[in-house]
Amino acid sequence: MHTEAVIRTWELTKRFGKTTAVDELTMEVPRGEVFGFLGPNGAGKTTTIAMLLGLVHPTAGGAEVLGCDIRKNLGPALRRTGATIESPAFYPYLSGRDNLRVVGLCTGGVGPRRVDEVLERVGLAGRGGDLFRVYSMGMKQRLALAAALLNEPEFLILDEPTNGLDPAGIQETRAMLRHMVDEQGKSVFLSSHQLHEVQQVCDRVVIIDRGHVIAQGRVDELLRQREAIEVELTEREVE
Repeated sequence: MHTEAVIRTWELTKRFGKTTAVDELTMEVPRGEVFGFLGPNGAGKTTTIAMLLGLVHPTAGGAEVLGCDIRKNLGPALRRTGATIESPAFYPYLSGRDNLRVVGLCTGGVGPRRVDEVLERVGLAGRGGDLFRVYSMGMKQRLALAAALLNEPEFLILDEPTNGLDPAGIQETRAMLRHMVDEQGKSVFLSSHQLHEVQQVCDRVVIIDRGHVIAQGRVDELLRQREAIEVELTEREVE
């Protein structure tokens, strides 16, 4: 197993006015794993991802992605990273295939063969010609994942990637992520609000609530501590 970290954060904090969305988050994500980022809705997961991708500036603390400081030199890391964040957004009156071609032009000129490859990979080969506006939520999620895979990234940051997928699609996505890590040597940072999802696919996990780290470690170890973690989450809810 590789020990180099793909993400490091130290006391990473984001405040919006008087609201603290992420509060002194410190974690290290090893290379070569599916790493879970687990917490209820509103826990600060998407805000954290937005900071890691340079979309939101931290209030305090810092982070590195693939060894690049998010405040100073994030560009080289972004060129090696594929990401999805929140609800998929594409041009509604373009087809799925044409939307990917637009993304490809923005990320360095990906050719039509690569577009067809990723459509096949996410199960949209037969629907690539359909307009995005007629896609179901699950199909939109698949297209977002296809866009994240376009430039053959070594690292994926995925925000709730199985939202809207049917059970078969969830299983396919899990299998694809494990294959990319186990067989291709990639790394995945997977945000989810579902413990079962993390349990099925992740090697390690950080659990956060209201921007605070509640627990972190290997999934099998944390499952043995599940009752204690649930008690802490419940106590925080009634504060």
